[in-house]
Amino acid sequence: MDDKTNIAGLKKVCDWKALKVKLINEPTDILWEQAFEDFLLARITTRYFEPINAISSIHKQQGKGFSIVAIYCSLIEFFETLKKGYEFKYPNYYDSNGSIVASKVNHDKKGNFYSLHTKEIFTDFLTENLPFSVIFKNLNIAEDFYTNVRCSILHQAETQSNWVIRDGESSDDIVFWNSSSTRPEIILRWKLYLNGMRYAKFKFIYFGRVVFYFIIQS
Repeated sequence: MDDKTNIAGLKKVCDWKALKVKLINEPTDILWEQAFEDFLLARITTRYFEPINAISSIHKQQGKGFSIVAIYCSLIEFFETLKKGYEFKYPNYYDSNGSIVASKVNHDKKGNFYSLHTKEIFTDFLTENLPFSVIFKNLNIAEDFYTNVRCSILHQAETQSNWVIRDGESSDDIVFWNSSSTRPEIILRWKLYLNGMRYAKFKFIYFGRVVFYFIIQS
């Protein structure tokens, strides 16, 4: 990748290479905080949060929520692989040692585990991270969301099995599950988690040195 290529807002490959040398030779909390703010957070903000805000500002309420949820679903997989220290190179996930990550549940008849699937990444995020884990208290609900929201939106441009997306206001919950025809149940709160990822004091501890591995390996 060319040194002048932008990789995080206006930050370029050459900027990351310079910081990377410092992180290797003299790592400090201040430098890791800089890596988080200037590269990871800037990258997510400019590529995802700001476009989401732009879509949210559209006054017409005629289906913009679908685009927002599609973007959120891609972030879910990114956040989970970042937390676990995995890198995706089609068709497999790799750990920081370069080994293929195995599934925890899917195996053949001989007991040999298959490689990790996107479905597990997605459902682990929903069941292991607040505030989602409060609502996704069991794997069945998380898998239902993965199949009928995430996959249905990305492949069919729709939701299925009574999942409903609305436009709403920026402060509203955006995804519902119609457990009956008359009373929709609020099932998901996006902004609590995402705002926490952006501003929480534990962000350095949470992401730590995986930033170094994921921003750009060069």
